[in-house]
Amino acid sequence: MRPLQSIARCLLASCLALAGPALHAQSDDEFETVSTQVLSEQDKSAARQRILEPVPTGASRAQLEEFFSSRKVLAERQTDLTASEQFYRNWMQALPDDWQGPWEMALVQLRSGRIPEFFEFARQAERLAGNPLKRARLLAETALKHLRLRADTSKALDTMATAEAALARVASQSRGARIGQQYQLARSEARVLGVKSEIQTFSSQYDAAAQSAARAVAAARRGLELSAKLEERSGFYARNELLNALLHQARAHDARGALFDAEQSLKQAQELVAAGAVANHLLANLFTAIGNLRIQEGRFREAGHWARKGAETMRKAGALPTSPPLLSALQAQQTALAGQGLWLDAWQLIEETDRAVQASAAARQWAMNPLTRALVLLNLQRWPAAQAVLAHSWSRQKEFFGAEHPTTALTEGLLAWALAENGQHAQALAHFDSALPNLMLAQGTSAGYDEQGLRKLARRGIAEAYLRALGRGTGGGADAGSLQRGFAMAEWLAGSSVQQALSDAAQRTRFADPKLQELLRQEQDLGRELDVLYRYINQQASEAEPRQTPQINEQMRQRIARLSQQGQQLRLQLRQSFPQYEQMVRPRPPTTAHIAERLDEDEVYVQILSTTGGSYVWAIDRAHGVVGVRSDLTESDVAELVARLRATLDVASRGRRAPAFDFAAASQLHEALLKPLSATLAGKAHLIVSTAGALAQVPLATLVTEPYSGKPGQAPWLIRQLAISQVPGASAWMALRQSSHGASAALPFMGWGDPQFDPDGAAPAGGTRNFRAARAVLDNPEEELGRSAFSYAQMPALPETRAEVQAIAAMLKADPGRDARFGKDASRDSVLRMSQSGELAQRRVLVFATHGLVPGELPNLSQPALAMAGVAGGDADPLAPLLTLQDVLGLKLQADWVVLSACNTAAADGRAEEALSGLARGFFYAGSRSLLVTHWAVESDSASLLTTGTFAHQMAHPQAPRAQSLRAAMLQVMALPQYAHPAFWAPYVLVGEGRR
Repeated sequence: MRPLQSIARCLLASCLALAGPALHAQSDDEFETVSTQVLSEQDKSAARQRILEPVPTGASRAQLEEFFSSRKVLAERQTDLTASEQFYRNWMQALPDDWQGPWEMALVQLRSGRIPEFFEFARQAERLAGNPLKRARLLAETALKHLRLRADTSKALDTMATAEAALARVASQSRGARIGQQYQLARSEARVLGVKSEIQTFSSQYDAAAQSAARAVAAARRGLELSAKLEERSGFYARNELLNALLHQARAHDARGALFDAEQSLKQAQELVAAGAVANHLLANLFTAIGNLRIQEGRFREAGHWARKGAETMRKAGALPTSPPLLSALQAQQTALAGQGLWLDAWQLIEETDRAVQASAAARQWAMNPLTRALVLLNLQRWPAAQAVLAHSWSRQKEFFGAEHPTTALTEGLLAWALAENGQHAQALAHFDSALPNLMLAQGTSAGYDEQGLRKLARRGIAEAYLRALGRGTGGGADAGSLQRGFAMAEWLAGSSVQQALSDAAQRTRFADPKLQELLRQEQDLGRELDVLYRYINQQASEAEPRQTPQINEQMRQRIARLSQQGQQLRLQLRQSFPQYEQMVRPRPPTTAHIAERLDEDEVYVQILSTTGGSYVWAIDRAHGVVGVRSDLTESDVAELVARLRATLDVASRGRRAPAFDFAAASQLHEALLKPLSATLAGKAHLIVSTAGALAQVPLATLVTEPYSGKPGQAPWLIRQLAISQVPGASAWMALRQSSHGASAALPFMGWGDPQFDPDGAAPAGGTRNFRAARAVLDNPEEELGRSAFSYAQMPALPETRAEVQAIAAMLKADPGRDARFGKDASRDSVLRMSQSGELAQRRVLVFATHGLVPGELPNLSQPALAMAGVAGGDADPLAPLLTLQDVLGLKLQADWVVLSACNTAAADGRAEEALSGLARGFFYAGSRSLLVTHWAVESDSASLLTTGTFAHQMAHPQAPRAQSLRAAMLQVMALPQYAHPAFWAPYVLVGEGRR
């Protein structure tokens, strides 16, 4: 899913580099060596002389074996590959029936870039390996090379099948075998299954890879148990095998997007390390793997801690500067520093690494870390150096991936940024125009084009640079062309992460239409094959010249071209046959002219984007088209003002002790972002707004239209002038508006409330619907992996939501017995059953009065979800009770409203606005027209007044726009003295179609 990134970009390379030596035995296949230690020039010379000493004549076999095995480590550490090759030729000549000589010779060929010769010597070693366990491990290592060096999936799988068959024969004969033989079998099984997991991951067989990795861990654990009955050093090698298997398992979980499961594997690895010594290179790989996981999660400070530990481990072991585990740790450390905005520190480490690897072409290539390097240079404003690095990377990526690949597009976008800052405006715009269409294509993590780590920062940097370039190109003016292109960029930047989440969830959803399901299956199969090809080419691009295979690269590129063409044809079929699906997963940004055509005379559409250099606002109405303004209010300024507002809004639980509202912050935001649009807003009744980032964490209803410091009941709130609806983006709004004229459902209501989270009891209730299970940032990063998992049964109960659901049901004249579910009945299964039976599609209003969760708040929760009633065994699978985005996409609805009366659906934790947007689009795709959702923990009585008031207004005024009904309810609640504070009347926002 993520080519050459994820938890362990380091794991595969370092395991490959070190797996060979791990096979070499003195007597029982347990003498492991690591060819990464530093030798002085004097020691190198002495070592060279020793390995080239004449082979003793007349020596016995035992003496010859001792002669070569005692020098093997010195040969592995040689940088003079000619000397190493001669040593292994001597070995093969003196002991022609020993498998170790040909295998070591094969590895030397690999280091020299002679790929065909590697396989020739590897086959010879396999034929000579009389011990079936050794042969199985050799076959497994060779299978992985078939995939990585030749992209030959068929040969790799055939070779793996032979390895597994050899193991199976030994296993069938192992009953009653000595402890030592069982121990060797367990270790061999662990190694072979671990390699199989890597092959399956490389081949995009993610679930199968996780299963193989689990079997490898089980075998390694069995080996560790058996080692307790053997000599002491057996435990050391068994721990190494288990640690290696756990790292394989972490990589497999990471590849399928199960970051919580990956973390659990790494936690077990830490516990193993605490119990006894392990090899330094594996310990370093563990630390770096944790660091890379933290990078994916955007927790860069913690990532830096673990990456430093990985590098320090290798340095203390005396590792060469070119050793893969050390370089992988340093790369993670560089990226962690960049992610924290410590650009100068990151650059100093990059320069230090460059100096250390200067003498090795292969290490220089490996140490490039191109995305991090480019972003560091750009943010240090070293424009010429950044341009040089990016021009080189872009040229290589065009050659290896093609110009339209998202990785190539990302690099070209960064190159355009550098060109623009270097004053090469025409070239910059040309590169922007070339890169952005490919970069803006909706992609999911299954294709490896995710928004984790630094990629998200890179995308945002490109977008901001483009907006600046547009302004420069028009002399700061606002011509129609640049307004349209800027608007499209803002739309993409605000929604790219959401589109990724929707795309991933859609791929896991079982849709009812068999034709849609078959087209999606074909598209997934094509994507997986493309993944394999791109991984191979990506690996080749990271190799030094001698290791590259241009002929095979060309064959791969031709295959990619054919598959890409097939993919385009499939997407065309999907677009023609299932336009609603395509609009959700791969929306085409509408033009400002198309938006204007869809607006009523009294409506205005506003898009707001805050960046590091200022804020951009676009306003579109039917009469005037699009106008644009720019404010000096930066992203950090907006975040600070929003934080001040939320500090006086998310206070409902404090009742009359709630702090005074921050009118100054509310006025500043309005003054900078909306007041410049006063002419466009004049005479309008409905504001449709799309925001992102911090601004999406507060309802615009709480802004004040002029400076004010009096009582909240008389404040000049924006909601007094305009009804307001929020939308996830222009494409989603356009799709809703096109479908909003369909017939309403026949029955009025269905609601779920007061779910019983603990199947065996009840958790304590609270006066507000507030739940925070998300991980906090820890002062000590090492505490994180040791924390206990959250128990679903601990979630606070919500008994007051029962009355709210019943009140809405009564207001809509629904049958409370038939149309509401509480306690154990308020379950995920009840929702899915009603959807499958068609009952759900008959309800106009759906209410989910429960906790809303964002990704990361429960173990392995990677998508937004609603907390439904707990199920037996829920602690074993904390996700089992949740109604997830994936579930929502599969629902069949025809609802005018979906009410999410749950505090976290728009909470201020940095991810929640994206979660809300994704969940909203999921409900829209399922058939809902609008959502009513909360921004903070609501007080139950005022929340009930808002929801029932909204629906009462709808019933009394059937033709009134939905946004006006919510506005009327807000004005009624704020008129009550005890609820005049916006903490009580403003938590709800209407998301989606605000018209009737």
